[in-house]
Amino acid sequence: MTELAGKVAIVTGGSRGIGAAIAETLALRGADIALIARTADVLAETAAHIGRHTSRRVVAFPCDLRERANVQTMVAAVASAFGHIDILVNNAGATKHGNLLEREDADWLDAYDAKIHAFVRVTRACWPHLKVARGHIVNIGGVLAHAPNPNALIGSTLAAAVTSLTKALAEFGRADGITVNGVNPGLIETDRFRQHLTELGWRHDFSVEQEKAALLQRLGIDRLGQAQDVADVVALLLSNQTAYIRGAIIDVDGGMTKSL
Repeated sequence: MTELAGKVAIVTGGSRGIGAAIAETLALRGADIALIARTADVLAETAAHIGRHTSRRVVAFPCDLRERANVQTMVAAVASAFGHIDILVNNAGATKHGNLLEREDADWLDAYDAKIHAFVRVTRACWPHLKVARGHIVNIGGVLAHAPNPNALIGSTLAAAVTSLTKALAEFGRADGITVNGVNPGLIETDRFRQHLTELGWRHDFSVEQEKAALLQRLGIDRLGQAQDVADVVALLLSNQTAYIRGAIIDVDGGMTKSL
């Protein structure tokens, strides 16, 4: 499948989990990839793996997106290396679990800087390139935007902010020919989420599998999602089949979100 042949995609948070799956899926569809994350050694390993598996050009650009100067330098380096930028997938930024009383100001400030502020910084720096390419942006948020969880309070507010940002950018991008959409993953079985299940199991004296079974029953879903489930939807939003979709937020959650 080569529908993205000739395109260059920046994928932030691309060293593992959802970001790595998105990068590999876009490469399999013909795109060259600029892979962005903070941890240089893991990022380089992931870039090498995707390059070998897809035969596409995949270049690692280590970057801490919390620093504006780093972002500007990174985007300039990507444009210089590839010649153009057609696709931006904003995926970076993990948050800590915890309720109002468990998380300090520093946790909130760091999370907003690594997620919302990073999305804005990278998007702003990429915008002139995407305007020339009449390109695409896909923002990765979370289903907590619809159903806030008091024990994941930072993540809940960030997910809602990503939804609002995506909707506003979709309208703003119309005049410049830039298409913006969003994807809200539900519970995706990444290494980070498996670690969370392990911690819950210790707390409840359950095994990871018991914790997983209880969680699925409570949420009324058949299974946890996989990173590939999210990657496939991102690829669909970048295809010609969805050219009339703009400003959409697609939940990839197995039906766990019951609200409108």
